[in-house]
Amino acid sequence: MKPARKIILSDIGGVLLKVNFEIALKRLGEELILSKDQLEDKIFSSELKEKHDLGLIDSQEFYRKIVLGEKIPYAFFQLIWSEIFTENSKIIQYVASCRKKFDLYISSNTDPLHFSYFRKNYKWISIFQGFGLSFQLHATKPSAAFYENLCRQFNINYQEALFIDDLPANVEACRGSGD
Repeated sequence: MKPARKIILSDIGGVLLKVNFEIALKRLGEELILSKDQLEDKIFSSELKEKHDLGLIDSQEFYRKIVLGEKIPYAFFQLIWSEIFTENSKIIQYVASCRKKFDLYISSNTDPLHFSYFRKNYKWISIFQGFGLSFQLHATKPSAAFYENLCRQFNINYQEALFIDDLPANVEACRGSGD
């Protein structure tokens, strides 16, 4: 009988990278001459970010709906939207040290702009064998669909996996998906 694979499924934001959306809101607000509250309403309250995270709208549409014809070049918007992360070096080193004994995968609610930024700016991303990303799975944590799609994508059984996430609701939902 073949022994079970040992698997780590790690979130990115709040685990491997610290996230501060305030940075993007401040910079975008300055460029668009909008208040933080106006931008939060436009991006978060309108579910625009959620649609982007789900892959229901592409990055160009996300950009157009935020800047509304203002003179912010797309490449500049990409930088503003993505320069909100700080590496959590100790966690990254620890997860990297597990590579010899575990299969490592990313399991994250994220959008294509952020994931492109991760691949370009963080060399350690290459230690992961696969990426379970909300915009590709068309589901976000903590929905059951996210975990079911993730399990199918990597052909894994949750009893074989250690799930690392900064949000207890996501960990509980993952635990429940393995039943």
